[in-house]
Amino acid sequence: MVKFGGTSLATAAQFKKAAAIVREEEARHYVVVSAPGKRNKEDIKVTDLFIKATEEGQFDSMMIKIITRFRSIVRGLGLDFDLDSEIDRIRNTYRDGAGEDYLVSRGEYLAAKIMAAYLGYDFVDAEEMILFDEKGDLQYKETVARIATVMDPHDNAVVPGFYGKDTEGRIRTFSRGGSDITGALVAAAVKGDVYENWTDVSGLLMADPGIVRNPLTVPVITYKELREITARGTEVMHEDAVYPVRKVGIPVNIRNTDKPEEAGTLIVKNADYYPSILKISGISGETGHASIMVEKDRLNADSDIRTKLLQVFAQEEITVNSMLAGVDTLNVLVDEEQVKGRKRELSEKLRTAIDADKVSITDGLATIAIVSRHMAVSPGVSVRILTALAAEQINVKLLDYGVDGISMLIGIEENNFREAIKAIYSEFVKK
Repeated sequence: MVKFGGTSLATAAQFKKAAAIVREEEARHYVVVSAPGKRNKEDIKVTDLFIKATEEGQFDSMMIKIITRFRSIVRGLGLDFDLDSEIDRIRNTYRDGAGEDYLVSRGEYLAAKIMAAYLGYDFVDAEEMILFDEKGDLQYKETVARIATVMDPHDNAVVPGFYGKDTEGRIRTFSRGGSDITGALVAAAVKGDVYENWTDVSGLLMADPGIVRNPLTVPVITYKELREITARGTEVMHEDAVYPVRKVGIPVNIRNTDKPEEAGTLIVKNADYYPSILKISGISGETGHASIMVEKDRLNADSDIRTKLLQVFAQEEITVNSMLAGVDTLNVLVDEEQVKGRKRELSEKLRTAIDADKVSITDGLATIAIVSRHMAVSPGVSVRILTALAAEQINVKLLDYGVDGISMLIGIEENNFREAIKAIYSEFVKK
């Protein structure tokens, strides 16, 4: 089961690269595609053109741009493909009230139609298999069962990602990047040996390339590690795409369409059988955090106090990112934007709620998450992280070990953010 992202299908040349990858290995039976992405930094993704087409007065002008993009791809592939008939069908169906999700999903639909024609594979429409309820929530069990039934007669097929159909027969879409989910669902349903996710990067990088120059690719990472690192800002796959393949234990291989010779990153349920060169699996971080410190005698001994504090955060619509407890203190990490201009008011509400001795709010913090499946069994990993920071005279304001023993969250001042990531990376990736 292979999935190609938008950058892998942005032009006819990219379509040819993707098709060559599929043809290179006979075991690649099923293909899921995204809509064509950007051809360059100034370009607009096809999906964004369709979104603009839903705006008042924009339909005709955006459709011209969309037709031009797809016509260029069809001509570049030398295909005898009736694009005009497909566009007419889309235009008429939308004008008959098919809804915005229908129109926004047509980039994937057309890309899949074209890829199927170019490969000589069957086209299987996602609306036949991806099932949503009336609220737009995925019906997981029903979808996997339906995919297995629909795909069974097809030895080789192309499926558009990103959308399906609800119980009322209307097209529904996932959130952006949802083609990853479609690919994972198909992989799970057909019991694939591997789910290859082809994109514009050679796997998961150990650190942000905007901070660390030419960071190494992580060769192997577990599902749990991936979940931890994506929750802290690293974007590789859609978060919900991990669940279907993790549930049935199918490995995910993130590969680069432009560099198919590179192995990429393998995401597995259990990495015990793979040689481990690197002691960490990734470094991820975010700026723009604030720390709320609540102090009260024997605070941690009274569960009602925590409940009251959380009720205040809920009432104020403030999301709690992390919570650390001491004997008499509770340190809550939140997004800085959520407390901006409200520090005095929020402090008073928290103090009043539990008759706290003191409430202090500190902003300008950054968090760095280090993920490592070795952390729980090798104390040297944590020591090396803190030693690397100390060598750069970076003070740790907050420290939290994940409950699974595979991650470590560090809070520091924002002005030390980039240097801290460089220091940790350098400690584990030495010449």
